[in-house]
Amino acid sequence: MTDRFDQIAVRAAVTAVPDPVTDDLRTRLRQLPVTLRRCGLPATLAMLMAREQQGSNQQLRAAYGKAAAEISKTVGEHLGWHGDGAGPLTPEQLLRKLGDADPVDYATATRYAELITIWLKRLAEARYQQAKARPAGTETDPDGQEEPS
Repeated sequence: MTDRFDQIAVRAAVTAVPDPVTDDLRTRLRQLPVTLRRCGLPATLAMLMAREQQGSNQQLRAAYGKAAAEISKTVGEHLGWHGDGAGPLTPEQLLRKLGDADPVDYATATRYAELITIWLKRLAEARYQQAKARPAGTETDPDGQEEPS
C-alpha cells in the first residue's frame, strides 16, 4: 500500500518540529507557506539554510535546519532524486537538482514542499497550544506523554 503524500508530509513535519514550540518558532513556521508561494522553493530553501547558520536562538536554528533537511529528503525521495551514495538529498543538493529540473519536476517539487510547509505550520501551532495548556514544570517525553521535569 502506498502512502498519500499528505501522510508523508505529516511524518516530515513530526520529525522537523520540536516539542514544545515557542511563540517565536510558531510565528516563523507560520510564515513558511506564504514565503514559499511568494519567493519560490529555491529561495525558501536558501533562506532556511542561511537562518540555520545565524542567530543566537538555538531552537530556531535547529528548526530551520530540520525543516530544510526534511523538505529536501522528502521531495527528493518522492521525485527519485538521490544524494551522494544514493542517500537522502541534502538542501544544497536539492538546490542543484532544482536548477537542472524540467518544468514538470520543478512544479512537482514545489507542490510537495508546499504541503510539507503547511504541515510544519499546522504542527507548530498545535504544539505551541499544547505547550501553553501544559501545567508549568511538565514536559513531554519522546512518546508524547507528560512527565514532571
